[in-house]
Amino acid sequence: MRRRILYLQLSLLIALAAISITSQPVKACHSGYEGPEDVNGDGVVDIKDLVIVAAAFGSYPGHDRWNPKADINEDGEVNISDVVAVCLKFGAH
Repeated sequence: MRRRILYLQLSLLIALAAISITSQPVKACHSGYEGPEDVNGDGVVDIKDLVIVAAAFGSYPGHDRWNPKADINEDGEVNISDVVAVCLKFGAH
């Protein structure tokens, strides 16, 4: 359990750092954002999507925390690449 909490904390810290470094204005779209970075499918890439990826961080198919939607780049594991992918699209809608 402690390891999972550390993974979540690390994921969120990295995500927040990436957001502050890469924040760029995103063009608005009336229909909502449709891409793998919008993990929960609500049309906006936001903290809710980051939380989903962070909850699955370190998982892979068969793991108890595995969420295939959190594997943004579809490489078979949820890792920092997936967190960064969501951060780069943060704010898209």
